[in-house]
Amino acid sequence: MAITSRLRDSVTISRWVAGAADAWNRTGQSHVDDAFQTKANVQVRRGRVVRGPDLDAVAISDALIFLPIGATIGTRDLIRHGGATYRCLAAPRNAGGRGRHLEIDAQRIVP
Repeated sequence: MAITSRLRDSVTISRWVAGAADAWNRTGQSHVDDAFQTKANVQVRRGRVVRGPDLDAVAISDALIFLPIGATIGTRDLIRHGGATYRCLAAPRNAGGRGRHLEIDAQRIVP
Protein backbone atom coordinates (compact mmCIF):
# COMPACT_ATOMS: atom_id res chain seq x y z
CA MET A 1 0.00 0.00 0.00
CA ALA A 2 1.40 3.40 -0.97
CA ILE A 3 2.04 5.92 1.79
CA THR A 4 -0.04 8.53 -0.03
CA SER A 5 -3.18 6.47 0.60
CA ARG A 6 -2.58 6.88 4.34
CA LEU A 7 -2.43 10.68 4.15
CA ARG A 8 -6.14 11.22 4.75
CA ASP A 9 -6.14 14.60 6.52
CA SER A 10 -5.99 17.98 4.82
CA VAL A 11 -3.78 20.61 6.45
CA THR A 12 -2.87 24.20 5.66
CA ILE A 13 0.73 25.26 6.11
CA SER A 14 1.07 28.77 7.45
CA ARG A 15 4.43 30.26 6.43
CA TRP A 16 6.42 32.55 8.73
CA VAL A 17 7.08 35.98 7.26
CA ALA A 18 9.41 38.53 8.81
CA GLY A 19 7.93 41.98 9.20
CA ALA A 20 9.55 45.38 8.82
CA ALA A 21 12.07 46.54 11.40
CA ASP A 22 10.91 49.07 13.98
CA ALA A 23 12.85 51.99 15.51
CA TRP A 24 14.86 49.57 17.68
CA ASN A 25 15.68 47.34 14.68
CA ARG A 26 13.40 44.54 15.93
CA THR A 27 11.44 42.71 13.28
CA GLY A 28 7.87 41.65 13.82
CA GLN A 29 6.57 38.33 12.68
CA SER A 30 3.42 37.03 11.11
CA HIS A 31 2.20 33.93 9.34
CA VAL A 32 0.57 33.69 5.91
CA ASP A 33 -1.51 30.63 4.97
CA ASP A 34 -0.71 28.75 1.77
CA ALA A 35 -3.35 29.08 -0.93
CA PHE A 36 -3.79 25.31 -1.13
CA GLN A 37 -4.17 22.47 1.33
CA THR A 38 -1.68 19.62 1.68
CA LYS A 39 -2.51 15.97 2.36
CA ALA A 40 -1.22 14.76 5.71
CA ASN A 41 -1.74 12.34 8.56
CA VAL A 42 -2.02 14.02 11.97
CA GLN A 43 -1.52 11.70 14.95
CA VAL A 44 -2.04 13.26 18.36
CA ARG A 45 0.17 11.47 20.89
CA ARG A 46 -0.76 12.97 24.27
CA GLY A 47 -2.11 16.11 25.88
CA ARG A 48 -1.57 18.12 29.03
CA VAL A 49 -2.52 21.45 30.57
CA VAL A 50 0.18 23.93 31.56
CA ARG A 51 -0.44 26.85 33.94
CA GLY A 52 1.11 30.11 32.82
CA PRO A 53 2.42 32.97 34.98
CA ASP A 54 -0.92 34.76 34.69
CA LEU A 55 -2.78 31.59 35.83
CA ASP A 56 -4.40 31.03 32.43
CA ALA A 57 -4.44 27.39 31.38
CA VAL A 58 -2.85 26.53 28.03
CA ALA A 59 -3.56 23.12 26.54
CA ILE A 60 -0.55 21.57 24.82
CA SER A 61 -0.79 18.44 22.75
CA ASP A 62 2.19 16.71 21.22
CA ALA A 63 1.59 15.25 17.78
CA LEU A 64 3.37 13.50 14.95
CA ILE A 65 2.46 14.81 11.50
CA PHE A 66 3.24 12.96 8.29
CA LEU A 67 3.52 14.95 5.03
CA PRO A 68 4.33 13.91 1.46
CA ILE A 69 8.03 13.91 0.59
CA GLY A 70 7.74 16.97 -1.68
CA ALA A 71 6.27 19.24 1.00
CA THR A 72 8.36 22.17 2.14
CA ILE A 73 8.05 23.32 5.73
CA GLY A 74 10.37 25.09 8.14
CA THR A 75 10.67 25.18 11.90
CA ARG A 76 9.02 28.62 12.09
CA ASP A 77 5.98 27.52 10.06
CA LEU A 78 2.63 26.47 11.53
CA ILE A 79 0.30 23.66 10.49
CA ARG A 80 -3.47 24.21 10.71
CA HIS A 81 -5.78 21.20 10.89
CA GLY A 82 -9.45 21.13 11.88
CA GLY A 83 -9.40 24.25 14.04
CA ALA A 84 -6.13 23.30 15.73
CA THR A 85 -2.78 24.96 15.08
CA TYR A 86 0.48 23.06 15.45
CA ARG A 87 4.02 24.45 15.75
CA CYS A 88 6.96 22.49 14.31
CA LEU A 89 9.37 21.55 17.09
CA ALA A 90 12.20 20.40 14.83
CA ALA A 91 13.15 20.21 11.19
CA PRO A 92 11.14 17.63 9.20
CA ARG A 93 12.75 14.20 8.86
CA ASN A 94 12.86 11.98 5.81
CA ALA A 95 11.38 8.90 7.48
CA GLY A 96 13.90 6.08 7.31
CA GLY A 97 15.81 7.85 4.53
CA ARG A 98 13.67 6.13 1.92
CA GLY A 99 12.09 9.25 0.40
CA ARG A 100 8.49 8.17 1.03
CA HIS A 101 7.25 10.82 3.46
CA LEU A 102 8.29 13.45 6.00
CA GLU A 103 7.73 13.23 9.76
CA ILE A 104 7.32 16.32 11.89
CA ASP A 105 7.25 16.55 15.67
CA ALA A 106 4.65 19.17 16.48
CA GLN A 107 3.10 20.91 19.46
CA ARG A 108 -0.50 22.06 19.50
CA ILE A 109 -0.99 25.74 20.24
CA VAL A 110 -4.24 26.80 21.89
CA PRO A 111 -4.66 30.54 22.46
